Amino acid sequence: MRPYFAIIKDSFRAALASRVLYVLLGLITILLLVIAPFHAREVLDWKLQYGDDVRNPITLVTQLIERKENRPEVKRIFDLLPEKTQDRAEEIYKQLQNPEEDRSRRRPGGGRRFGVAVQMINDFNKIIEDKNFYREEDWKNKLFSAEIEALLEEGVDNLSEERLRRLNRLLICAAFPSTILTGSPTALDFYYGVWKWDDISAVLTPTQLKSNMGTILPYVFDKFILSIGLAVAILVTANIIPETFNPGSLNLLLSKPVSRWALYLAKFFGGCTFIALCSVYLFIGTWLWIGLALGIWDKGLLWGIPLYILVFAIYYSVSALVGLSYRSSIMAIIVTILFWAFCFVMGTTHGFLNTYMTNKNIISITPIGDQLVSINGIGQVSSWDDSEESWVVRSSGSQSPQENMALNTTMWFAKLMDEPVRLQPVFDPSTNRVYTANWLPRPVNPLSMDYQNFYVGSYDTMELNRVGKFPRDSMAMFGTKTGLLVVNSAGRFAEIPYSEIPNVDPAPKVPQSRDPSDLKRKNENSDEPTSSKEENSNEQKMEKVKNVEQRFVKLGPTQSVSVTSSTSVDYNYSNQEIAIFNYREGKHRIIVYSKKNGKYSQNRSVEIDTGVEGRMNCRLAYQGDSIVVVVGNGQVILLDAETLEEQIGYRPETGFGIETVKGSRDGRWFGLRYSNQTLWMLDTKNRDVLTQPAVTGQGSISAFSFGDNNELLVADRTDRVTSYSLDNNLKEQKTASPFGGIVESAFRWGVKPFYNLCPKPGEFYRVVTHLSTSNDEDGESEIDLTLSPKKADPFAPLWSGLGFMAFLLSLACLIFHYKDF
Repeated sequence: MRPYFAIIKDSFRAALASRVLYVLLGLITILLLVIAPFHAREVLDWKLQYGDDVRNPITLVTQLIERKENRPEVKRIFDLLPEKTQDRAEEIYKQLQNPEEDRSRRRPGGGRRFGVAVQMINDFNKIIEDKNFYREEDWKNKLFSAEIEALLEEGVDNLSEERLRRLNRLLICAAFPSTILTGSPTALDFYYGVWKWDDISAVLTPTQLKSNMGTILPYVFDKFILSIGLAVAILVTANIIPETFNPGSLNLLLSKPVSRWALYLAKFFGGCTFIALCSVYLFIGTWLWIGLALGIWDKGLLWGIPLYILVFAIYYSVSALVGLSYRSSIMAIIVTILFWAFCFVMGTTHGFLNTYMTNKNIISITPIGDQLVSINGIGQVSSWDDSEESWVVRSSGSQSPQENMALNTTMWFAKLMDEPVRLQPVFDPSTNRVYTANWLPRPVNPLSMDYQNFYVGSYDTMELNRVGKFPRDSMAMFGTKTGLLVVNSAGRFAEIPYSEIPNVDPAPKVPQSRDPSDLKRKNENSDEPTSSKEENSNEQKMEKVKNVEQRFVKLGPTQSVSVTSSTSVDYNYSNQEIAIFNYREGKHRIIVYSKKNGKYSQNRSVEIDTGVEGRMNCRLAYQGDSIVVVVGNGQVILLDAETLEEQIGYRPETGFGIETVKGSRDGRWFGLRYSNQTLWMLDTKNRDVLTQPAVTGQGSISAFSFGDNNELLVADRTDRVTSYSLDNNLKEQKTASPFGGIVESAFRWGVKPFYNLCPKPGEFYRVVTHLSTSNDEDGESEIDLTLSPKKADPFAPLWSGLGFMAFLLSLACLIFHYKDF
């Protein structure tokens, strides 16, 4: 082995002789010195953040104006606001009381309203900083949380500035309990040396920082820092193999007791020692900085050392093979750069097509009578046509040509539906109609998302027509025996009877002639001007849909709770009860509401011990006599619905978050879909085990649901839906599988297989991300896995890279062994 170690040492000396290694090590040292002063300090969370703590500023405006007359604590807050903000809040409130005027939210004026709402949150933060905000007379007979009581017992005058701000924050949350969240008890302030960064301070909790660092840091290293290092390393090591063939050098090496293939590999690994030294220095230095400055000792980051050495080895295997074949350092550098460009183009092409296919994925599947209705990633509502064996889009006609064009363009560049579908389609057999919502995302004005358009379609034709709007902030919709039941973000319920829902027929499509004489004759034969006819028709149509929102009957409850997602509420079809998951004042709770005398009121509740300090996403399903709660860290908890006692807990997957949980209407079966696109099933008659069913498409399942006939519907491989019988050991019954278009076929049978076989050095940060967030099972209990979904196989770049490098090294060894130099 000594001759081979001598060859490796000589190869490394060549890199040292160029002095570039010293320069690169010096640059890494400067980088570490620059980032070393940046650190975080844990503080009490007091600052309100739009989107995180205040989900809907418009609701806040409404409550502020309505409560200031009879609530002294709200009057105190209103009086402390600047006069300009008070006037604008009252102006917005008046507009909201007029539905016709409120349609201006879709016009440019909506952006101004958004600015006012954000400014109000900033003004609330200034109130929180006011040392004289709390007055005892304003809060008489007010029930406080344990944290507020503890702070008040110490005395306002005895509190530090930070603790006083925390108290003011909690008091404002108590004034608007369902609108302003209390947040995590602690947050982080960021400093560079002694200078505080106010723009990013008090935004992240320690748990969120740990989760974000494990996701973002490997990407930054790969795309910015190590890309430069790899480029320099390739330039420096490109001459190691070609110089082997200098006059006298090869003969001297072959005179030693070494084989040709082992000589080549020794030279190759000698070049790899260059990048090994640099990456070890950079990663260990960064790991120490993150641990000392940010308090995150993430062992997964150290896995980046061997992985990024492997990335260099992949590129260097190309450089070494070209250097062996052409004996030219310049040619080796050029071909390696072209290979780098090829990997980039291949990855970009796959990224565009993969985004397109992701947006075409079925994210919701609903059985409606004998039909299947699906919603894909861009919000298109489609139904399955057996005769054409394809999905027929039913919602495109309800959108303008401009909206359809914008969707078809955007679907190539970004994933549009990041959250679960709020209002699932509902079918009423008594009226033979289908009820659904407008799924078109409107990112221009964030405040427009609290309204969703109301659409009705015939079961026979599935042609959707707009009939009005759902109540503001509608988070979930369920079809009851009498009407449509919606739940808003404040945990309030409202129902509209099926008989009260208008059915607006679409306007007849009359072919338009381009001949001006035809239009003239048409106007001459008409007793009424065309423009007047169109205005009358529009007025009649609008009269039918006017004030549909007001036809919803409020069903309670009296006390509001925060509902942050459609997945945190469920309706039990057997007993008409509603269960809501709620997080407030550091407590995760399940609240069950029962219906009595036509109204809903809280029946029972229980606090869930998630083992996590601070807020964490939770989802639930309530059917039959069971409630299944899934926590963001992967815990699965089965509760008895009547007593709310925990029956058993599960955690079958330790590295992936649960995106969807649903139950069959009889309450026997519950399904869970993980972020790695696998499906797990729980049979409440056999509670001892949570199993992964033998259904097709495991690893590519995008949606599932339970049918009325005790069937399981599974959507996989973009748009294929398979039906299974729950009564017959999940026997396959029927499959709806379209042939697909040219783009789908090219991606599925061409681009994707070729991409899987090719090396993917630009995606090794995904492997590091996976290792960073799943290396310690105990640490995962503090990480919300739903915030960082992972690919089905995070190690795919590793396997393809190793295979590609092994192939090139084997080829080079064969050439070197048999070629006469």
